[in-house]
Amino acid sequence: MKTGLMSWRGVFTLILLLIVTTAAVVSIMNAGTVPTFDDKGTLLVDPFANSKDVLALVLAPATLALGYWFGSSGTERAEEQRASAVVAERTAKDKLNESQSAVAALSQTSDPAVVADLKTRYPQAFGERP
Repeated sequence: MKTGLMSWRGVFTLILLLIVTTAAVVSIMNAGTVPTFDDKGTLLVDPFANSKDVLALVLAPATLALGYWFGSSGTERAEEQRASAVVAERTAKDKLNESQSAVAALSQTSDPAVVADLKTRYPQAFGERP
């Protein structure tokens, strides 16, 4: 499902890019037109104001959507890394519990040679510094 979401994210991004590009082209084409005035000299049609309005309407949602999409992709990666870290932590805790149980069992053995050998090979397991 994650790959499907990623492919849809790409499709939406391309559609959004097409809309923004179209709006920019329309704004540039309108910027070349001459402003229209009435008989009294009042400005009726200002191509620069129209271009500004079109770009403001298109760019605001486009940047909002792109920011959300790229931000959420980073969140997905972080959650995957967190999940793998939790698994690694559980594995490490299980190994630690096993080694502590083995140390506890070995420290109660009657053969001191086995315990001494293990203490020299694994001093940290017995609470000693190497």
